[in-house]
Amino acid sequence: MSKFAHAFTHLCSASVLASAASAQVTPGTYDVRLLAKTGDATTSGVLTSIDPYVSINDAGWLAFSGSDSASSRCFVWKSGAVQGVTFANPNRLFEGAAINNQVPPQVASRDRITSGSTLYFERTWPSDGSQAYTLVGASPTDFDSGQLNVDLNDSGVMCFVANVNGGTSTALFAGAAQPPKQLRVYAGFPPLRPAISNTNVIVIRDGNGDISGVQYPSGAALAYSAGGGFIVTGRKPGISSDGRAVAFVGAQGGPEGIFVSLQASAGQSLHRIAGGGADTFTDFLDLERVGVVSTGDTLSGQIFTVAFLGTQAGETGLYTVESTALEIAGVVTVTSKVPRRVVKLGSSVGGKTIASLGLHDSPNAGGVIGFFASFSDGSQGVLRASPEVDTDGDGLFDSWELQGIDFDDNGVVDLDLPALKAKKDHKDLFVEIDAMLGRQPTAATLDQVVAAFATAPNAAVKNPDGVDGVSLHYQNDEGDIALAPFQNSFQEFDALKAVKFGTPAERASPNWSAIREAKRMAFRYCIFADQHSGGSSSGRGELPGNDFMVTLGHPSWGANGGTIGGTPDQQAGTFMHELGHTLGLLHGGSDSIHRKPNFRSVMNYTWQNPWPYNQAFWQLDYSRAAFQTLGESALNELTGIGGDPAVVVLAGPKPERLVPEAGPVDWDADGTANGAAVAADVNFVLDNPAQPAEQLVSREEWSTLVYDFREGSDFADGVHLTDTGLIELTAADSLAAFAVCLTPTVYCSAKVNSLGCTPRVTITGSTSLSGPDDLVITVDQVLNRRRGVILWSRKSGLQPFGGGTLCIVGAQLRALPIGSSGGSALPTVDCSGVYSAAFTHAYLAAQGVVAGDMLFAQCWSRDPGFAEPDNIGLSAAAAFLVCP
Repeated sequence: MSKFAHAFTHLCSASVLASAASAQVTPGTYDVRLLAKTGDATTSGVLTSIDPYVSINDAGWLAFSGSDSASSRCFVWKSGAVQGVTFANPNRLFEGAAINNQVPPQVASRDRITSGSTLYFERTWPSDGSQAYTLVGASPTDFDSGQLNVDLNDSGVMCFVANVNGGTSTALFAGAAQPPKQLRVYAGFPPLRPAISNTNVIVIRDGNGDISGVQYPSGAALAYSAGGGFIVTGRKPGISSDGRAVAFVGAQGGPEGIFVSLQASAGQSLHRIAGGGADTFTDFLDLERVGVVSTGDTLSGQIFTVAFLGTQAGETGLYTVESTALEIAGVVTVTSKVPRRVVKLGSSVGGKTIASLGLHDSPNAGGVIGFFASFSDGSQGVLRASPEVDTDGDGLFDSWELQGIDFDDNGVVDLDLPALKAKKDHKDLFVEIDAMLGRQPTAATLDQVVAAFATAPNAAVKNPDGVDGVSLHYQNDEGDIALAPFQNSFQEFDALKAVKFGTPAERASPNWSAIREAKRMAFRYCIFADQHSGGSSSGRGELPGNDFMVTLGHPSWGANGGTIGGTPDQQAGTFMHELGHTLGLLHGGSDSIHRKPNFRSVMNYTWQNPWPYNQAFWQLDYSRAAFQTLGESALNELTGIGGDPAVVVLAGPKPERLVPEAGPVDWDADGTANGAAVAADVNFVLDNPAQPAEQLVSREEWSTLVYDFREGSDFADGVHLTDTGLIELTAADSLAAFAVCLTPTVYCSAKVNSLGCTPRVTITGSTSLSGPDDLVITVDQVLNRRRGVILWSRKSGLQPFGGGTLCIVGAQLRALPIGSSGGSALPTVDCSGVYSAAFTHAYLAAQGVVAGDMLFAQCWSRDPGFAEPDNIGLSAAAAFLVCP
């Protein structure tokens, strides 16, 4: 497949996933403030009425028309105060409003004389209240009567609609001063409610019921919806300030929806972004604006947000959808996120309950929306909704972490995240865990994972408070689910989640419906189950997402002394592994290539659980560093892996062996590590099939975690489009890890002795307790006739000692007595000395060593050529797995 074809396929797939995801709506993602209401004082009086025509500029200033105790006016809200910007005259009525980004901002409005002969004026006004207006059009000179739907761009061009030809026709006008330019005439009185971009393109639902564009001042036409059986139902289309996106309500061979027409290289490209099925929108308020704000060129990736009034799941409210458009070879693909609810009828804002909503303008450049509301007590208000801030980037909005989640907007918190210790400046993760009988992990087991997340380096996770770690909060809830296999995997999982999600106390609450939806916004969900899909897979998780399972109950997990249900370490490792998938992590870091020796993470099967070959180094962790890339066609033995000098790691090709994670690696096992290009299938180990010539790329993971699952394709319950499937670690893989007998290796760095010689370690014999030969460790190139000893431990290490490196640590370092190194007779001093010691079967048995133990050994010797306390010779260390 060509690079283009691959990219195009990926984009198409993403579009499909996005449409499936839109079955849900995310609430509470906007900070909604009531800025002005009837009864409030202004600079000119007390507000007595507010018209539903609210406009917003990029500074967050709001313009609206209405009346105060003195007169009808056009008002501006800025810096917490409402100022009347038009003159007061009891015989004038101001209606409609728009505000731009000039300095100072200009406001557009229509006013009419209501006594005597009715006259109409279309004007712009400075927002400073100086009343130095600019007349753009007036009756009867320019038209017969002006309508109240006006808009204004940043160049000061005002567009409006007026009646002409003796009141028999309607015309579209635009201009910055009188006389205005008449651009179009429409028969009769179609509902024309135009909007203008900063490129001087005016979008309008024309007399034919189509969404069209008119270029000012040329009058050139643009088509956005014509053809294809398209039926436009919305009367107030929106256009982005850059003119690249037009949004409206319409229908095209199906139910009503929100559509965008995007400017592309070959013309306009039409896309449905809401309505018509999966997102369950059943209606759109056709008389209100469909606002749109966009950034970026479609050719390179355009992000746009559409705001609209609609009804979803029976709730009428103000919603937004954020989408991304990308054009490849003339084909525009649009992917849309989950719709967000800004506010709904019945929401409580500023102590008032919303009864109706009105949207007149598009969001500003920051995505902030200005809109109108009437309230249940009969008052009216001007509101501003700002996209919520997530300071710490954990997918939980600051307001949620400070006040909790009020899902149904009734002023009552449904999920108290502060009580659950959420912080807005430190990343939080929440997981609810249910379990089948006999499969529930202990708190101590889960606390291991909590501790692992708590030590994540802040250089990677970037908490604003500067403190390391991600706070993992778990609810180890019910453990009484009947023991039964998930034969169909997520099918049974979903059925259980439908009845088990939430604590018993939460489900018993009269407010459970709102609590459940609020909890879904913040909590991932896990079931410690028995097994799934008829096999011994250890688990399954969405990628990324909010649902995952741990399944260690297959009888095979109990073979050879194992534990059905998993040991505490297996439970902790698998839980962190599957949770990692929901955080967007793959088995190979940046890909799904398995068993990479250069990728140390619980996401790698090699490190998911502790086994004999890794038990000395195993820890719960995601990768903290990207090691060397290993190109299997041309491996550099001198470069090696580039990891930790105290760690040895499983590597291929088969038969498997241990290799040092730092320093040179003899990849072709010819006894010498050199700079020549070597070909070797180094992840051909255990269950992983032979796949030579792969490019094994390492990756640091903590900085890549995906916290916000609500925008993903699998957020909806019952939807699992991107989960890990059956490709997970199995009991057979685990048993193979216990059964393998590995070739010993040498790791760590030797101390160069006082004569400039580097001690050399060789390992011969067998590591098997039943083999015919004892394991012998030999160290040569050491000082002659010096006393020495070989020390061993069950734990490797890396710490300064005696002017070199101590490569083994532990509560007990045990010694194999050796004595003198021999070699040349004194007084000659050279490097002809040799130490050699055998780990006999009898000695190992006496020390309590059994098959499966990992041992580490290092030679210490006298070196009087160095001053105390550095008069110690130190070899590199040997690592070997004791086999049956």
